[in-house]
Amino acid sequence: MRSRHLRHASGLRRAARVLPVFRLSLFLLLSACVIPGDEPGDLASKAATISRVNAALNAGDCSSAIQEVEGLYNSAASDDEVRRLRASAHGCRFGLGFLEKIEDLASADLATHGPWRAITLLFPSAAGDNRAESSFFATDALQAWLKPDVVVMNPLRIDLDPYNPGSMRVADHTVDANIYLVLTSMATIGTLHNRYGAPNALGAPTRALPWSGLQRVDQEGCGYVSAILMMNEALTEVGAEVSQLSGLVSAMAVASAGFNNACRAGCTACGISCTVCPPTLRHRSACDRALTTTKDLEACAAAGLVNSFMNNAVVGWR
Repeated sequence: MRSRHLRHASGLRRAARVLPVFRLSLFLLLSACVIPGDEPGDLASKAATISRVNAALNAGDCSSAIQEVEGLYNSAASDDEVRRLRASAHGCRFGLGFLEKIEDLASADLATHGPWRAITLLFPSAAGDNRAESSFFATDALQAWLKPDVVVMNPLRIDLDPYNPGSMRVADHTVDANIYLVLTSMATIGTLHNRYGAPNALGAPTRALPWSGLQRVDQEGCGYVSAILMMNEALTEVGAEVSQLSGLVSAMAVASAGFNNACRAGCTACGISCTVCPPTLRHRSACDRALTTTKDLEACAAAGLVNSFMNNAVVGWR
């Protein structure tokens, strides 16, 4: 046990040299997931769950780690530690090795075709593997990891459950949450590209994504667009924290220049008005509608952005 912790400490020191400005707390989070446990008021049970989750993650057993954390997350005992750790457990499933992904991004060509091909190749997925779903659940937890004393009012408040209220506004999240949100948002984008876009070996689409028309915009499509917008805004908040993200910051500056026009076109196609991508379009629940024909502002804007992604050489996945 002692030698394992010594090896872990050595790995953290190497990580600190790779990313000197990055917060050690996030490395501790991603490298040694510690999850409180079964009965919210029972510290002994929490400690036991910590041991079970650590064992599962050390063995690469993502499913067991997720099963252990979900009960606590969906209880009155949930707190920022639990939210961080839920994100880590789900990150295990969709392949979030933080240092590896950061280094891959640093060496990828993000300028020639924009960032989307590289993101597609970094996060493979196939129908039934639940990787996209885990990226959504990790995002939920991170959007609920808020700065102290932040109060989130509707309509930017995310209320999926009574224990983990979140915010669609990146300024409300901690720095570490936003750094991790960059990667979980990429995971959502990449896994859904692979699931629906049939990318070729270069990461380019061979099939159009299904959400470019209003009637097809469902929770997945809304989550896809939300991830694009959230990644861009989280990068704006924390891009300077990790030097290896500089190429992604530059690539997103080019791509994001067309986002508002794309959302506006989607609204116009519905016969409604929006001048920018709606601020409420930062979570997959934003497009929930009574009928597929309901002309919801967020769903219309989402359809416009997906349509642009499939057809615009500057903004889109090509």
